[in-house]
Amino acid sequence: MKRSVVLFGALMLGACNPIYSGGGEPLAQMTFDHVKPFPVYVASYEAVALVRPQAPDLPEGFIADPAELVHDYLKSRFEASGSQGKLRAVINGVSVKHEIVRSKNKLGAALNVANMDHYMVRVGITLENFGTVERPNQSIKLTAYRNLYISEYSSLVEREKAQMMVLDTLIDDLDRSIRAVLKDKLNIL
Repeated sequence: MKRSVVLFGALMLGACNPIYSGGGEPLAQMTFDHVKPFPVYVASYEAVALVRPQAPDLPEGFIADPAELVHDYLKSRFEASGSQGKLRAVINGVSVKHEIVRSKNKLGAALNVANMDHYMVRVGITLENFGTVERPNQSIKLTAYRNLYISEYSSLVEREKAQMMVLDTLIDDLDRSIRAVLKDKLNIL
C-alpha cells in the first residue's frame, strides 16, 4: 500500500513538471540594422551618445539600457546627404524609474498582494542644426516618455516582452517627433 501511494505521488509530481517546449529563450536584441536611413539635407550628421560618469542606474531586472537603444536608433535612422551645415542629435538624459503601486483592491492592499510594478522611462535629446547659410544656428529639445505597469504575477518572459514593447513604442514616438522637427522646423528632411 505504501509503495502504491509513493508511486502515485511520484507520478503526480511528474505530471506537474512541464515538458520543455522551447519557450524559455531570451528575447532578440533590438537593432536598427533593417532601418532604411532618411536623408538629411546637411553635409554632416552626428549622433552623440549619453555621457555618463558611471554605469547606468537601471532598476534591477530592466531588460535594456534605453540610452544605448536610442543612440543605435539615431546612428541608423538618419544620414547626411546635403552640401552645407551640420546636424547633431545629442542624448541629454535617460532615466528609468521604478516604483511598486499597491493594489487598488482593499483586501489586496491589506494583504500586500496584487501589486503592480510601475516603470517610468524618459529620454531627452537635443537636435542642433548649424552652419547653414539660410538659417541661424538652431537647437530644439525633445523629450519622450512612457509608463509601464506590470502585474507582480507576470512571468519573467511576460515582463521582458512588456519592457521591450514599451521601449519600441518610445523609439517610435521619438522617430515621429524627430522627423516632424527636421521637416517642419529645421527644413532639412
